[in-house]
Amino acid sequence: MSNDNWRGVTRREPCPICGKATWCGRSLDGRYAICMRTESNHPTRNGGWLFVFDEERREWVEPSDGNAPISRFNGPSCALRPLGRKTIAPRIESASVAAEMAKDADYGLAYDLADFLLPGVPVAALIEAVNSLGVYLSRKHWQDGTLAIPMRNDDGVPVGIRYRATASGQKWSERGGRNGVFFAPRVIASKHHRALFVVEGFTDTLAMAAIGLPVIGRASCLTGADEIATIVRRAAPACVYIIADNDETHFAAGRAYMPGRRGADELAKRLTRPAAILFLGNHKDARDFITARLTAGMSAETIAAEIQR
Repeated sequence: MSNDNWRGVTRREPCPICGKATWCGRSLDGRYAICMRTESNHPTRNGGWLFVFDEERREWVEPSDGNAPISRFNGPSCALRPLGRKTIAPRIESASVAAEMAKDADYGLAYDLADFLLPGVPVAALIEAVNSLGVYLSRKHWQDGTLAIPMRNDDGVPVGIRYRATASGQKWSERGGRNGVFFAPRVIASKHHRALFVVEGFTDTLAMAAIGLPVIGRASCLTGADEIATIVRRAAPACVYIIADNDETHFAAGRAYMPGRRGADELAKRLTRPAAILFLGNHKDARDFITARLTAGMSAETIAAEIQR
C-alpha cells in the first residue's frame, strides 16, 4: 500500500487504537490503521504497528494472514507529525535533507543546549559528541530550544532529521523524511571496536557518545534494524550490547509486553555478531543512568568503564 493511500489522524478523527490525535495514520478506505503507540504483531517499515478493522466483529484487531494480505506495509511516511487535512508530503531525498540542515543549522548554541540535557559532561567531550553526531540548534524552532540530529542510512548519509525541544521534551521528525539511525560515521568506521553499543533515542545516543563509547541510536524501539545490521556487519565488533529502555509493562490485544525489551530482542535476532541485551539497573535508559552518575560526581571515563563491565 503506497503512501498516497494514507492520511494522518486529527482531533476530529483520532487514532482508533490509542485515541490520540497525532503521530498515527489511517488508510483512506478505513480498513487499516497504523498506531505509533500500541504494538501489534505487524510492525511497519516507517515505524508503528498495523491494525485491521474486522467487519464482522465491528472492532479493530491485530492482522492475520487472512485479513492482511500485504505482509509488510510502508504506512504514512510522515506519520510522526499531525497532518490535518493536508496531503502527505513526498519523501525527502538525501540532497534535500542536507540542504535543509545547511539552511537551518546553528552549531554554536547546540553545545549549551546539550550541556542542559547532560550536565556534568566535560566540555571537550560534549563538543566532540555534538560535532561527530551532527547535532545542531534548529533556527526555525529556536524559541523552543530545539536540538536536531540527522537520521542516517547505513552509509552515513542523512535521510531524515529528528528534533527534540529541550524544555518540553517533545520529539518529532522532519516532515517527508524517513527513519534512519543516529551515529557518527567517522567514529564507527575509524577503528575496529571490541564492543559496539545500541541505544534508543536521540539523547541516549548523545549521552553515550559524550562518555566516549561507540554507539548507534534508534529513533524508536523497533526502527533502524536494517541499518544497524549492515553497520554491524561492516564494523565487525566482537560483541554488540543493546541497552534496552527499562519501560513499564504495556498491554495490547490481551498481551503484556515491554516495548524496549521486545525491540531489543528482535534486533538481536537480526545481527551477525554476538549480541547481549542490557538493562542499566533501575534506570529508565542510558541517559538517565549517565546523568545520575555525573550528578554524583563520577567521571565520564569511570561511567564508560562501568557500562562496559
